[in-house]
Amino acid sequence: MSFSGTLLDEIISKTDISQVKNKGEGQPVRKGAVGEWRTRLSAREMALWQELAGDVLSDLGYETGS
Repeated sequence: MSFSGTLLDEIISKTDISQVKNKGEGQPVRKGAVGEWRTRLSAREMALWQELAGDVLSDLGYETGS
């Protein structure tokens, strides 16, 4: 699957963490801190993520929590 540069630029712009600072009271905004997943994900979510993406993340050099 290929994407145009324009589409990729739009995705990057809309998902930039700096764009979520002023979402308003009551809106969920995460800190974007390294390793935050350890405290934000439930044991079930961590197990599912490990099952779905663990091998790829490990191959890319990311810590997977396993």
